[in-house]
Amino acid sequence: MQYPIPTLRACAEAAIPGCYFAHGEKEEENINLDKLPFDASVVLVEPKMLVTPNRNTYGARTTVTFQATISVLAFATINDDPERRLARMDMLLQQALALLAALEKDDSLQKVTARNIVSKYNEFDANLDAVVMQLDITPAQRAKLC
Repeated sequence: MQYPIPTLRACAEAAIPGCYFAHGEKEEENINLDKLPFDASVVLVEPKMLVTPNRNTYGARTTVTFQATISVLAFATINDDPERRLARMDMLLQQALALLAALEKDDSLQKVTARNIVSKYNEFDANLDAVVMQLDITPAQRAKLC
């Protein structure tokens, strides 16, 4: 069983053209926020995922479900007026929903369920706005050994 990071990366790049993808602390450090263009979008996958084995009707473990927290981030300024911030949050929500749709259509995933979608202002105590999704992702690949 493989973590779905390559699938997440491919779907993010397809759904949000030109986005910067980061998974985990090392990749997050590689994206130097100060050097990104102001209109850049960043897709950040939290490094920790809850992994839940799934059982069939006979009690055998067949697949696993990964609970992933994925943030779609964009730059903000402290002095943004409400109209500008609302437009940015609308854009982030549309990008997050496009990513969710791309994941749902991907053949390597059996099932994708959105548990929560939350808008956040000033993410990481920085000038970043975000839409954060908590997703349950079940790969189509069957577990070989559980």
